[in-house]
Amino acid sequence: MSSKLEDELLVGEVVEVGDFGATLKSDEYDGELFLHISGMPIKKEAKVSDLIKVGQILVVKVLKEDEQNRRLYVSTKGIDKSKAKTKIRKWKERRKALNLLEKALKESNQPLDLIEKIEEKAAAKYGSLTQAFKMVLEDKNVFLRIGVPIQTLDVLNKLIYEEFFTKSYSQSKTIEMFFLDKDGVNKLREIGEKLCFHQTSEETKIILKVVSPPKYELVVESNKPREIKVTFEKTLKRLEALVKEKGGIFRA
Repeated sequence: MSSKLEDELLVGEVVEVGDFGATLKSDEYDGELFLHISGMPIKKEAKVSDLIKVGQILVVKVLKEDEQNRRLYVSTKGIDKSKAKTKIRKWKERRKALNLLEKALKESNQPLDLIEKIEEKAAAKYGSLTQAFKMVLEDKNVFLRIGVPIQTLDVLNKLIYEEFFTKSYSQSKTIEMFFLDKDGVNKLREIGEKLCFHQTSEETKIILKVVSPPKYELVVESNKPREIKVTFEKTLKRLEALVKEKGGIFRA
């Protein structure tokens, strides 16, 4: 058995269901995957078809490989749920990235056999094609480094921006802030306007919601998932400074 495949998690699509198991295909393996009934958490009286349907997507663990017949024997037993969740998320991200690349190449009349080469370069330089695409907003030269044709640059850039960067990511936290003087309400209003209006940009949106005074919810939304945490911490510190500057009490 190949030591590289043993115990590895793969994502496969069910293509056939029989009395003793199911056959799957995976874009991570050039062959078929067979899931025997003994490798499923199934009750004795149940049938394979009761649990698995054609077209279903499964995370499976490799038991052994029949290299001669290009077949993997797999199981769904004993798979850590968090690892399976991570695996399916990365699989979906890869499929999405590949679809975007294929669409861009077609629209720019470039050969589709470039897909494999581009993905290999992206994986070598950035870890994955998805990660390379997410870095495009910060570095336009990413495309050239992974071998995307010049004719495809504008098309792919537009598709990636629409897919990854028009989506909003957010982080929030409930805080307490109040003033002991009679002008406290006006001061809070001024702070909210200064924070939300002056620091909001095309990439970042800051919202201060009233929960139940003196409790408020600070929400920071951004289309840059890698920067949301840093932006949120900076905004929180800025809010604290504004409150204390006006003589108020702040708790986070």
